[in-house]
Amino acid sequence: MRFALLVILLSNFLSADIKSSSGSMKFDVNNDSIPEMTLTEAGLGLGLSTPSSNLDLRGSLGYGISTVTSDTNLENLNSMILVGSSVNNIVLTLPDPSTVLGRIYTIKHSQNSGSSTLSSSANIDGMPYLALKPIPGSALKPFVTVISDGSTWNVINYKNQEVEDTVASSNLLFWWSFDDSPTTSFADLSSLNNDGVINGSADYEQVDGRIGAAIRGLSQQAFVSISDASTGTLTNLSVGFWIKASDAAEAGWSNWRAIIDKSDLTNGWQIDVDNASPRRLRSRIDASSSSSNRTSTAGDVFDDIWHHIVYTAGAGSIHYYVDGSSVASSSYSTGSGNTIENSEDLTVQLESDMYLDEIRLYNRVLTSDEVSEWFSE
Repeated sequence: MRFALLVILLSNFLSADIKSSSGSMKFDVNNDSIPEMTLTEAGLGLGLSTPSSNLDLRGSLGYGISTVTSDTNLENLNSMILVGSSVNNIVLTLPDPSTVLGRIYTIKHSQNSGSSTLSSSANIDGMPYLALKPIPGSALKPFVTVISDGSTWNVINYKNQEVEDTVASSNLLFWWSFDDSPTTSFADLSSLNNDGVINGSADYEQVDGRIGAAIRGLSQQAFVSISDASTGTLTNLSVGFWIKASDAAEAGWSNWRAIIDKSDLTNGWQIDVDNASPRRLRSRIDASSSSSNRTSTAGDVFDDIWHHIVYTAGAGSIHYYVDGSSVASSSYSTGSGNTIENSEDLTVQLESDMYLDEIRLYNRVLTSDEVSEWFSE
């Protein structure tokens, strides 16, 4: 009976408020008169006896870390996430921000390969997703820190691929990644602000791409353009992009339909789809019917796999690269009808079920090593 009463009294004591008559509580784990933790009206001190903030820490701080290598819902993971895969476009899905008010996630790549997309049912600072793209050889890998305010996710720290870290950035005229959520134009990632103006009737959608988001044509349409004042009158150029389509899709495409075009039907350049079997991409210096300055990619690039295409022209030479390797080259003569200079706008056009991603234009001829480096980014 006495034992039962003692248990009841002890239970009541343990559940009571803990109070201090001295105005502070000290936790001295090893009884050496040096408290490991002190609680005062000023706040909680860890590793010191007189906190000066609500939470005052002296010493190291450890976080739980989760490593992901595939598509992952972040709901039940630690707040520190390492992306440890070389696979491109891993999708990391944030929980509904309304269920995790105040929660913070920091996502960082642990290697310079692969890419990931941070996705949310709500927005991430007004965007439906955020792409993280490692830079081969870069000393600082991409990372982002986001916090929930109960209705959306807010970015509070961000480091991603910078234009300065890309191939020949000083010669970059525009770079459309298609990762943003535009209303009238896609943002240019170069320093020249050559945003791609969207055709008002363009029939397309944003989808998961080779890196981050891409655009997919829903019908044969002019898509985006920039004025000649933005791109200049080029005498040398390198243009590249990622493209994906299937044999079934391209069977219904128009012959010689231009994908990227800057020509006036006499002078200029364009990349179009030829009528060969299997279909190939073709470049042309001068868009007139009498031009013989045409070069095509070797083999079928419309096999439902992403391919990186680079076309260079200048000093009378043309080169085509597929996935970092040279596949075709030819020469051309300068003069009327055989020059790349012109004053027309640059336009990008889509066929139905054609996917395009990461279009860049340079005002010089890139070397084969630079093209290979570009492909590896």
